[in-house]
Amino acid sequence: MSDGPDQGRSTGKPANIGLGVSGGQGAPNTVAALASRVLSVVASNSQVAKGAVRHDLLEELIAAVMAFEDAPRQAVLARFSAAGISRAGIVDRYIPAAAHKLGAAWCEDQMSFADVTIGSARLQAVLRDLRAPQVTDPGAQSVLVAVPQDAYHTLGAGIVADRLRRVGVAPQMALGLGALELSELVETHDFNAVLISAAASQRLESVRDMVNCIRAASRSVTPIVVGGSITDMDTDIKTLTGADHVSNNPEEALRACGLTIPVLAVAPPGHSGLGG
Repeated sequence: MSDGPDQGRSTGKPANIGLGVSGGQGAPNTVAALASRVLSVVASNSQVAKGAVRHDLLEELIAAVMAFEDAPRQAVLARFSAAGISRAGIVDRYIPAAAHKLGAAWCEDQMSFADVTIGSARLQAVLRDLRAPQVTDPGAQSVLVAVPQDAYHTLGAGIVADRLRRVGVAPQMALGLGALELSELVETHDFNAVLISAAASQRLESVRDMVNCIRAASRSVTPIVVGGSITDMDTDIKTLTGADHVSNNPEEALRACGLTIPVLAVAPPGHSGLGG
């Protein structure tokens, strides 16, 4: 298992980015809108609140992605390996927890927006280095993982795609496509499901427009699931977006769409030097 320009503009910080703090000190409106998008990468069911991470390793990961050199990032990955934490564990637990802490630090004026943006980009790089291999089975189920056009977050969607690859599902990413590009993609592919990753500050209208665009372009009845921190909103996301299902759990979303999850279809990440 991700923010609309109209949210959080009256203050220097976004009104609701799913990171627990609002308010701030008068950043320009455009910066506030961009920050709202970038910092909304943490899903509402982030395991950081469940004590699922070692805090010493989490702090080392954050320090590593804030460092200018690449060496600290390589060193912290070696530390994860020595601790017996797999690639999947880093992707599912530590990267979201690090994004959460970066966003909270910015909201509390402990870190600049530029620093948080750089740290988030480097977390993306760590995710790319650790991602599971592509699913090459021609008979594998195909799922579109989409992010709305007016969103800048991609970290959450990247984590969702990685989890799908690990269970033998072939994801295709659609990051910020316009209506025409999205329609062409859906028209030319037979996706078994579409998962939309949307953030708490995403405008519901933009998500609904995306759902309608996908539905109109699909050659068959393709189930659509909306997830991400938008589900933290105290409203009926399913009704207001027109989605078939709402879920923050990729495996749960697949089951809701009537899809089977192959068991051990992909070798678990971590067998090449990062634990098991």
